[in-house]
Amino acid sequence: MTEPERNVTVCILAGDRTIDDPLCQSQGVPGKALVSLAGEPLLAHVLKAVQAWPRLGRIALVAPHTPEHQRVVEAILRPDVDVDWHPPAERLPASIRDVWADQPPGRRGVIVTADHALLQPAWLEQVYQAVVGTAEVAVGLAQYDTVMAEFPGSRRTRYRFLDGSICGGNVFALETPQILNVLDLWQRMEAERKKPWKVLSLLGPGHVLAYLRGRLTLASAFARLSAQTGVRVEPVVIDDGAVAVDVDTVADLALAEKAFVRRRQAGGSC
Repeated sequence: MTEPERNVTVCILAGDRTIDDPLCQSQGVPGKALVSLAGEPLLAHVLKAVQAWPRLGRIALVAPHTPEHQRVVEAILRPDVDVDWHPPAERLPASIRDVWADQPPGRRGVIVTADHALLQPAWLEQVYQAVVGTAEVAVGLAQYDTVMAEFPGSRRTRYRFLDGSICGGNVFALETPQILNVLDLWQRMEAERKKPWKVLSLLGPGHVLAYLRGRLTLASAFARLSAQTGVRVEPVVIDDGAVAVDVDTVADLALAEKAFVRRRQAGGSC
């Protein structure tokens, strides 16, 4: 088997939070990406996972270029990996647009977030393979039952489709320039991400009614999303409940740290 070509840009979204955020306050750090899990900042865990993916070409880091962030990057970044710093825009879609606007048509990439401390290279490969196939934008998801099997009792946003309940995963793959065509809708969905019926209402009244009646399938929702944007957007259900565990709160941090330790003791890659 030949080695995969290392030419994919991975964008890490590590936009700052203020010191007033409870999660940052709990550790006295100036930004969420600097919060420590198992002795290392969240950003360090994500950088390690991204660099372990054989297809990585370069990293686009959306983060404040502060001494604290710089120290994390310098400690983790391999000499053979280039990183481009991008200052965070006021809104997430604008940051993504800044990263991808100048990429040539057909260039593929992956987007992850710096609070995804349990990130695995296998997840990147799964969403990437979707855009190698038929998708122009691929969205990583997890089955709710899979999430609950490893994290019973945890609070995750749940989308109840006819063919199963789904949680978001904060792992995306894309082709340019198609990603730019979905950013306006993405921004609206991001604002309502904790309220599934409001997110799905953006697909139109018929779809939100079908969702509320328990009749909407995952495939139908993504088919409508593709029709609205003119972009083939496809779901990728990843068979690992940790894909749904990002770190937004102190409780999330404790949950992720327990999983990190448990997986490391079991011989996993965390």
